Amino acid sequence: GVCGLITPWNWPVNQVTLKVLPALAAGCCAVLKPSEHTPVSAMIYTEILHEAGYPAGAFNLINGEGPVVGAAMSRHPDIQMMSFTGSTRAGSAITHDAADTVKRVT
Repeated sequence: GVCGLITPWNWPVNQVTLKVLPALAAGCCAVLKPSEHTPVSAMIYTEILHEAGYPAGAFNLINGEGPVVGAAMSRHPDIQMMSFTGSTRAGSAITHDAADTVKRVT
């Protein structure tokens, strides 16, 4: 399935790696939304995956405001699972938004 991944501003490369690699290793497509405060490290990570030969569409990067993009991802019917690291407030909103599509949230 498709995994929606949202990472925080602190330790951006570590957090991206800890979410993206397990999803890809499991054969899932990954949609990553990094913190709007640290997008460049995720953009570089995207270039690395592209140069490594990952198929188009296996990994996707979305930048933008956390509440807007997070809600869109959490509500999207084609995303089966959400993985989020961040504040309790944002995690609660993601869990609430994901409920209508009955997706797993970690």
